[in-house]
Amino acid sequence: MSRALAHAALAAAAFTSFAAPEARAEECCEDACECTQPAAVDVSVGLQTFSRHLRYTDDVYGYLRAYALPAAPAFAGELRLFPGAVRGHGLATAFGVGLRYDRSMGLESERASIVRYQTVHQILQLDLLGRYRSGRTEVVGAAGIGQHRFVLRNAEPLTPDFNPVTDTPNLTYAYVDLGVDVRFQPWDHFGMRTGASYLATFSTGGMQADVWFPHSEAGGLTLSLEGFVPLTKGLELRGGFEYRRYFHALRSEAGDEVIAGGALDQFTALELSLAYRR
Repeated sequence: MSRALAHAALAAAAFTSFAAPEARAEECCEDACECTQPAAVDVSVGLQTFSRHLRYTDDVYGYLRAYALPAAPAFAGELRLFPGAVRGHGLATAFGVGLRYDRSMGLESERASIVRYQTVHQILQLDLLGRYRSGRTEVVGAAGIGQHRFVLRNAEPLTPDFNPVTDTPNLTYAYVDLGVDVRFQPWDHFGMRTGASYLATFSTGGMQADVWFPHSEAGGLTLSLEGFVPLTKGLELRGGFEYRRYFHALRSEAGDEVIAGGALDQFTALELSLAYRR
């Protein structure tokens, strides 16, 4: 009996010594998941200060007006959702959807103390996402549709003899976006995300109206850079910069109301946001 007990004790000790490293490895793996597990949701809300500059080239008659907005506030929100990462593994975690919404707050435009316009700047974009992950680096490709509006409305004359007619076209860019961004976190307390996209623009709204440039075509691009600091579990403080540029080939023809060669419409934005990523 004593010999049987001794053998049982030795077997138990051997099993414990064999299983303990595996248990410790699992604990380490669970701790590391905070950095390496695919995020199922990434949502951010914040504030922007943005600017806009529109100018024309080869203005034949010389009366097209440039537009300049030095700085204005806006709300900014973004959501990325990967449903397969909630409980799944492998390829199921690689596909998701994205939504972006930006809108100006209390914005007005004024021309030479003559007329004032209520002004709306808004971006709405919906994407299908695919991602590839390696360690602390994540590459996300996006394809989707979007709309970017910058419109002036409800003119308010500032002089009694002025008949308000907007001299800047109301632009509503409708586009297909193709983009990629890379998120990497080389240190525990700081990381970055950089991205670029092409905007295949199929409509510009008012720019293609008969009184402006009905034969015009346009395209666009965006470039972005963002830094983030992890705060507590799942929360991040983010700060970033985006440059957005639309380029117009106006294709004026004889008999058009106005004649010009091209136009550049440029937006820059600085953003500070709070994000949840888990």
